Amino acid sequence: MNALFSAYFVLLLIPPLITSTLAVYAWRHRAVQGAKAFTALIFVITWWGVGQVVLYLVGDHITPATWAMKFLLLVINFLGPVLLIFVLQYTQRERWLTRTLIWVLFLPELIFTIILFTNELHHLYWTRIYVDRTLPNALVVFEFGTINWASLIYSYLLIGISMALIVHWALSNSAKLYRQQAWALLISVVAPLAASVSYILGFIKIDPTHFAFSVSGLALGWSLFRFQFLNLMSIAREVVIEGMSDSILVLDAQERITDMNPAAERLFGFSASQAVGRAVGDVLAQWPHLVERYRDTRNALEEITVGEDDLQDWYEMRISQLHDRRGQFVGRVVVLRNITAQKLAEKVLAIARDQALESSRAKSHLLAKVSHELRTPLGGIVGFAELLYDDTFGSLGERQKHATAQIIESAHYLTDMVNELLDEAKVESNTIQLRLSRFLFSDMFEKVNANMEVLANKKGLSIITYIALDLPETFIGDEQRLRQVLTNLIGNAIKFTDQGEVRLNFFKPDPEHWVMQVGDTGIGIPEDARAYIFDPFRQVDASLASDHGGTGLGLSIARQLVELMGGQITLESEVGQGSTFTVLLPIIENQEKIS
Repeated sequence: MNALFSAYFVLLLIPPLITSTLAVYAWRHRAVQGAKAFTALIFVITWWGVGQVVLYLVGDHITPATWAMKFLLLVINFLGPVLLIFVLQYTQRERWLTRTLIWVLFLPELIFTIILFTNELHHLYWTRIYVDRTLPNALVVFEFGTINWASLIYSYLLIGISMALIVHWALSNSAKLYRQQAWALLISVVAPLAASVSYILGFIKIDPTHFAFSVSGLALGWSLFRFQFLNLMSIAREVVIEGMSDSILVLDAQERITDMNPAAERLFGFSASQAVGRAVGDVLAQWPHLVERYRDTRNALEEITVGEDDLQDWYEMRISQLHDRRGQFVGRVVVLRNITAQKLAEKVLAIARDQALESSRAKSHLLAKVSHELRTPLGGIVGFAELLYDDTFGSLGERQKHATAQIIESAHYLTDMVNELLDEAKVESNTIQLRLSRFLFSDMFEKVNANMEVLANKKGLSIITYIALDLPETFIGDEQRLRQVLTNLIGNAIKFTDQGEVRLNFFKPDPEHWVMQVGDTGIGIPEDARAYIFDPFRQVDASLASDHGGTGLGLSIARQLVELMGGQITLESEVGQGSTFTVLLPIIENQEKIS
């Protein structure tokens, strides 16, 4: 009876009590990733501890000791495969766990088990059993044979592989919190293994493995209860990146924090070791309204504010739900990105945009007003100058005629410039309207060509025109605006071409569109200038503006008119070889109230 209440016996009871408690806890949380394998592992360890207790209790009774040893070894034989399966899950290598691998792991143990329970026929597992009465309490001693050693070597091989995987995972994992978990698990494996090897090699008379399980149980309990390492471990680590500037929290289904990155530690004022395992409401006590509002939210992407007035910060909050491999909900990931600087920049940009729009409206209004006011006196200047030139008020001398012609030419140039400014103002203010009518293409082209040929002849250029045979004779559109676009393109081609020709092509690329194409053999447009060539008041080179004149509005107005007509204008150019502008326009088949 003294043995029953001895300190040695009490120590024997500690490991199975600890591990059985862990087994119950793990089974109750078996929905968590890896919990089933963990439960199996703890069951094996618990059985080992219980077996040691039973062997101690049976004392020197050989028959019950024999059966106790058989059932003890039965479970111990499966320690290696179960441990390796658990470690593969723990280190996120579940893809290795194929059905073939599981059979390969357990088949040798099944063979060893058959040999174990038939040992009386061949004595391969243990060769002799006797009672050792030299110990303080007589115990049954087993002299193990070849098969037992083969079984131990196989088990220790799997245990060694498991330890290697844990060490590799611990060293390669940058998260300090998870390295501590891995080392805790490693201690729980190494402690009983070292004790068992010491006993087998004869360094210790009494098997101390059951005592080592106390260390093993404590290490496992510390890792499990302190760090919650099973909860969402394999899922969450795929999401959490330690180096991210965003604050990240991982919550389990019970609203407990299972992980957080350094940015979250700085934001909430808690270290990961302090926060993990605690309810999110405790850690985020300063934000109770947010905790309550998003308590049952599984997916969200919203902007939230924290603080007031000058201390207010903006965050973009993303909540994503986590599922295990069976699709069951196991928790959430909360990502908080500080967007305060972005929000402040948006406010500044909004103010600048409103100011720019107001400035643009004021500019357009000024352009329209000035242009309108200039057209009347310019018309008078042109009219009276032409009357003088025609000798309406009396004959003029040769020098007077020449001066009057210069006045008329300059006034026409200034009128064109004013008209361009007025058109630009109308386009920017969206007040320009198309006047659709049915017109003959030949009439429209002749009006443009008559003026352009005069300009081309002055520079010694030829205009080559190609009109496709399938081009319709009549079109529906704004004839005046089409002439304006074509005149602008041909005028630019002549202006920037010193020798060679200007090519005009009119054709149908498909049944629903027609094309006006203007090409030249002029100076061309550099590639970097093509990005802004259609912008208002922009020209390729300031020197060109002084040499050739112009406001830089022609192409801008042409593009906006073409787009207003539902078309598009494109440019192809090569420096020194010339440019080609292509205007693609829709063919309007029917238009109400068009004669």
